[in-house]
Amino acid sequence: MRCKGLCVIAVTTVLFISVLTGVAGAINVEKHEVDLTTGDTGFSLNEKINVTRETNDSMFLLWIQGEATNVVVSVNGEPIVVTRVNNTFVCNISSFNTTSITFVVTYMLPKTITVLEKYVLYNTSSFTVTYDDETLFSGNTLSRDATLSFSLVKHVKTEMVGGYLIYLLILLIVLILVLAFYAVRKRTVKPLPYESEELLATKKTLLMNVLKEIEKKHRAKEISDERYRHLKDEYKRDAVEVMRKLEEKKGG
Repeated sequence: MRCKGLCVIAVTTVLFISVLTGVAGAINVEKHEVDLTTGDTGFSLNEKINVTRETNDSMFLLWIQGEATNVVVSVNGEPIVVTRVNNTFVCNISSFNTTSITFVVTYMLPKTITVLEKYVLYNTSSFTVTYDDETLFSGNTLSRDATLSFSLVKHVKTEMVGGYLIYLLILLIVLILVLAFYAVRKRTVKPLPYESEELLATKKTLLMNVLKEIEKKHRAKEISDERYRHLKDEYKRDAVEVMRKLEEKKGG
């Protein structure tokens, strides 16, 4: 029984719209502009509709999404009272004697809405939808009964994402280079060990003894002349360096 009731309501609404749009004369929408803005509590919508009609047309229909609240309609700058039948708002325009009429409709949609829906009730020459100053849709020559849907899910622009990724990549490369530099420096630059005066004196004594031993073995023909010169130069150089450090310690 509940399903039948819902079906009857849906069929009645469709017939209601069909009858009213059918009996209307030559009503045409020249321009329909929908401006949607994101707010703290939801979406704020402002629709401006420029209409041409024959003077005997006394009604105009507006289709507004079912979740809409705080709906306000004005005609040529004057607020009017409208009759709502589900998503359809019936506007009595019999008191306006001009063939050109401008409707301004404002309302709110909850922030949980992810899709904006529009149902075209009249032949429309120009239809545009703007979302936070960005054009979502712009179309010409829309026929009556056309259905439009627009996603309200925000997407970051590709060029912004690309630029941001490049920026992060550059930072990452710089960080890697800095870390690599300090890692290499840490391995190659070793801290010099502390050498006390006592340690230097001991090293001097050992080196002098080594030099004497080399001299003794050379005289005994136990090492060649070439080997003797190489060892003597090496240990003598070390001994001179140790004595220099000892002099610095004593002088300091």
